[in-house]
Amino acid sequence: MTSTVLSAILSLVSVLATPSAAPEGHPGRGHHGASAERMCQAIQCSEEQKAQIESIRAEHREEMADERARAKEIHAALKAERSAPRPDAKKIEGLRAELSALKAEMKEDRREARSEVAALLTPEQKERLAAMKAEHRAKKAERKGKGKGKRGGKEQAQARGKRGEHGPMNFEKVGPQGERRGKAHAKGKGKGKKGPAFAARGRQGGSRGPSKG
Repeated sequence: MTSTVLSAILSLVSVLATPSAAPEGHPGRGHHGASAERMCQAIQCSEEQKAQIESIRAEHREEMADERARAKEIHAALKAERSAPRPDAKKIEGLRAELSALKAEMKEDRREARSEVAALLTPEQKERLAAMKAEHRAKKAERKGKGKGKRGGKEQAQARGKRGEHGPMNFEKVGPQGERRGKAHAKGKGKGKKGPAFAARGRQGGSRGPSKG
């Protein structure tokens, strides 16, 4: 069985392992049940398969819910301990070890559920499920690419706008400070040119010797 097929079955298991009924006061959270029904229809599950899948779902649903709740508690305890005035290193290490073990247990539970569902599906259903998964990924990647293109174009437009506000650099327009620096530079060049002349005059004066009173 290919990794794509396994991934698709895992996705189906994830949907099936989620409660289908929306909690009271939280409308819209029962979409997982509808998604499971649509997926079963897409791969043409038989009534017997639906009943067996529902049984697997009921078996793993409560167990997975308990594991997620426990993981949430451990994360909260870790956060509280790390932000304490004097964090207990041993306690933090213990919580991290517990969380790691829980994650491994959750992974094993998902693998078990995946295997149980895979055993119910025909080869054709597995391939159809994998094709659905690949199509979903392609559409998701396309939407993501379009979003990046829009953001990139907007950022480029903003950058051009900022350059337009400042305007292109005009070297012909030099401020007062630039003018002063230019004059000082010109004076320096002038002094440099006069230097040899003064040196020549000094040598001439030295050869003549001191003037007689």
